[in-house]
Amino acid sequence: PFLWLVLGEMLANIGLWAFFVASEGEAVFRFDATPTQLGILISSYSVTFVAASPALGLVADRWSPKRMLLLAHASAFVFLFLASRAPSLPWLYGATALFGLAEAVVWPARGALVPLLVKERRLVQANGMMGMAWQVPLVIGPALAAVAVRVLGSDGPYYLAMAAVALSLPLYTLIPDRRRPRAGERERFIADLVTGFREGLHTPVIRAV
Repeated sequence: PFLWLVLGEMLANIGLWAFFVASEGEAVFRFDATPTQLGILISSYSVTFVAASPALGLVADRWSPKRMLLLAHASAFVFLFLASRAPSLPWLYGATALFGLAEAVVWPARGALVPLLVKERRLVQANGMMGMAWQVPLVIGPALAAVAVRVLGSDGPYYLAMAAVALSLPLYTLIPDRRRPRAGERERFIADLVTGFREGLHTPVIRAV
C-alpha cells in the first residue's frame, strides 16, 4: 500500500510543477505580468498554504488522511481547470491561491498517512522514499511541461498537470483507510490549534519563518 502512495505522490507532484510552469508562463507571456505581479502570483499560493496548514494538520490527526488526499487532489484538478481558463491575471491569482489551499491539505495528510502504512522500524526509509517522490517530479515535471508547450501549445502544461493529478487518484483509492476516529478529540480541536499558534509565536525559528 505504501508504494501506491509513493507513485500517487510522484504523479501529483508532476502536476504541481507543471502547474507552476503553466501559471508563471501564462502570467508573463499572456498577461504581461511585471516582476511585482509575478511575485504576487507566487505569494498567492504560499499565503493560503501557510495560513491553512496548521488547522489542516489537526484535521489530519482526527480524520481520514486517505480521504483528505483524495479530496485535495480532486479539488486540485478543478482548480487547475479554472486556472487554464483564466481570462485575467486576478483570476489566475485566485486559482493559484485555491491550488495552494489544496496543497495545504495534502502535506499534513501525507505525513499522517505514512506511519499508518509502514512499520515503525521502516519509517526512515519510508520518509526517504517520500522525499524522492517530491524531488524526482521537481526535475522531470518542468521538463515535461516544456515538452507539452512544444507539442500542445501554451495550454499544454495545464493539460499535463490535470492528467497527472487525475492519474494519481486511482492510486490513492488503492491505499487502505487505516485511520480510526477517536472519541473525545473534537472538543480539543480549537484548544490544540491555539496552542500550536502560541508555540509558533514563542519559538524563534518558527516565528522567523
